[in-house]
Amino acid sequence: MLTRCHGVAAVLIPVLAWRIKSSEVQARKRATVEALGTLAAGLAHELNNPAAAVARAAQELAPALDQLTRTAQAWGAAATAAERSVFDQLADELDKVAPPEVTDPLAQADAEEEIADWAEEAGAERAGLLGSGVSDLGLNLGGLLERLEGVGEGALPAALDHLAALLEIRSLAAELRAAGPRISQLVSATRDYANLDRAPEQRFAVTDGLENTLVVLRAKLAGIGIVRSYDPDLPELTGYPSELNQVWTNLVDNAAAAMEGAGTLTLRARVEGVCMVVEIADTGSGIPAESLPRIFEPFYTTKDVGKGTGLGLHLSYRIVTQRHHGSITARSRPGETRMTVRLPLSGTDPSCAVPAVPIAPSPSKS
Repeated sequence: MLTRCHGVAAVLIPVLAWRIKSSEVQARKRATVEALGTLAAGLAHELNNPAAAVARAAQELAPALDQLTRTAQAWGAAATAAERSVFDQLADELDKVAPPEVTDPLAQADAEEEIADWAEEAGAERAGLLGSGVSDLGLNLGGLLERLEGVGEGALPAALDHLAALLEIRSLAAELRAAGPRISQLVSATRDYANLDRAPEQRFAVTDGLENTLVVLRAKLAGIGIVRSYDPDLPELTGYPSELNQVWTNLVDNAAAAMEGAGTLTLRARVEGVCMVVEIADTGSGIPAESLPRIFEPFYTTKDVGKGTGLGLHLSYRIVTQRHHGSITARSRPGETRMTVRLPLSGTDPSCAVPAVPIAPSPSKS
């Protein structure tokens, strides 16, 4: 019909072309929404713990301050000048003690219980809080008794209650100090990842984009070891970092899916001549040999139905080759898949834009 009726072909072919283009646009929009969903989910997951810590500390801070005020008044009324000097020295020492990085949970629990029992017998009202606060600093009952030497029995209960309140306040402050910068780091990483409030084309460090991508996808990388191999003093590139972040996200996300929560993700960045070379390798099941030549085609995917649009690597290919005049290649075998991105250090050097044809699978080692 198309051969004999040229008028039909003139009408039908543009309609088919329009439908193909429309389908690709819709799929690209869907892929963009999925990427935004991944970003939002990763950010929400990572923000949950520090935000919850800030909320809890803020809620407990007001009653803790009231308790500190009451215990300070009781301690001031019960203690002599010499006893106050002993307590001030103890408070200064404990403020300088850093919690141990590695602890024996059983030994710490025993020390907490021993301190709490002794403090309760001495008349302290918040013996359990004192035991947990002191044991968290890596001290035992012997160390506490040594530092409290010089405080009489009459003033000892007030001293212990005031010490428990002081340690509680310091613990809440430490939580806020740890959670606040963590939230700032996540917000900064997300802003840099999306390149908000910046010009589209700019000078940037490629390793910053890789690191921000790891932060955004941290929830998906749980249980996966990460190895970084960045050459020192890497030069900056000129380009579109927000678009390259989409490339890193697609490659890292595919690697994480291939490893199914267990394996090693390796990121490498180096300079070869006039090109910046970025490699993302994983120890997953690999790409089938028959699929390797087609992975950059639009709508082609090796994932199960409903789990992939087939546009992730195609969009990555277009961003690297058309927007940055580079190349992207792949090599794969069971247990090792490596995606290699080559970007020109300046301009549009043609030596970095080699054809983006997947390299044949490496022969298996004997």
